[in-house]
Amino acid sequence: MTRVCALLFLAAFAASVFAVKLDDSMSPRQRADVQLQWTNDIPSNRRLSLSELSALHTRIPGFEIRLNTSAYVGKSAQIFLTIPVQVQGLKSPAGMRIEWQTRGLLAPGATQPGSRALIFQGVVPAAMMSEVFDFTIKIDGQFLDGRLQFDPQFELEIVK
Repeated sequence: MTRVCALLFLAAFAASVFAVKLDDSMSPRQRADVQLQWTNDIPSNRRLSLSELSALHTRIPGFEIRLNTSAYVGKSAQIFLTIPVQVQGLKSPAGMRIEWQTRGLLAPGATQPGSRALIFQGVVPAAMMSEVFDFTIKIDGQFLDGRLQFDPQFELEIVK
């Protein structure tokens, strides 16, 4: 068991060592102000669990991201969307999930704090990769601890 844990740690460490954070500063907007909404209305005919009662969500449609990939044009790569494990306003990474749809080159998907999701695999086509994301953020209100603030990051790994 210890050997398996050590191998998993080394694999995660190796992935973070070889990943390069992409610059997204050319994206039109860097922040989104959103209002959380209750996911479940309280029905009169059944009892909701605590997690159902505390389920919140918000949508962020049309969020354009522009990634500077100029150093990698023509190279085979993977790009990941990552969420830092520490999210301001959240007691635990288990309290948040982010899902998205895309409108072009990058793949739809989902992730949570401390994880990453593959959004592109192939040859980098241009110096600037743009995509419009429609995000849905799901929160378990039991884990809220103030104003929620986080910055998704985009990481690139060269595929050999």
